[in-house]
Amino acid sequence: MLIGIFSGLVSFIPYLGATISVVIPILLALISDPFTVVWVILAFIIIQQIEGNLLQPIVMSRAVDLHPALVVFAILIMGTLFGLIGVFLAVPLVAALQVLVRELWVQRMDEIGTDPNPPTREPPRRNLPRSLSRIFGRFRKKS
Repeated sequence: MLIGIFSGLVSFIPYLGATISVVIPILLALISDPFTVVWVILAFIIIQQIEGNLLQPIVMSRAVDLHPALVVFAILIMGTLFGLIGVFLAVPLVAALQVLVRELWVQRMDEIGTDPNPPTREPPRRNLPRSLSRIFGRFRKKS
């Protein structure tokens, strides 16, 4: 229980937290049986992959109302461009950018696009081939 609490608290440190949290379980596994170290490392890798690639993007997307793929790409792009600071700032910057676009662009376009007196339009007539227009033209003249 204490190792789990310690791992949860240390995992708030990006990149290094997960690695630090696995040191104590590896040391305990070395004391009991050296082969269990393989199982501890394998479990650590699987848990970190599921958390980092599946759970975190879903939680981030629900917290800031962003699509999970957008969260992942924002973190990748900002991390590549600006390193560790980019990773920290990726999701807040994308969320702020989304709010700005929604407030400044979409709502204004919606307000501009609404016309209080829209023009009435007839449905467009289809251009029929000449043979059919002659046939239908005869029916129109008779009625």
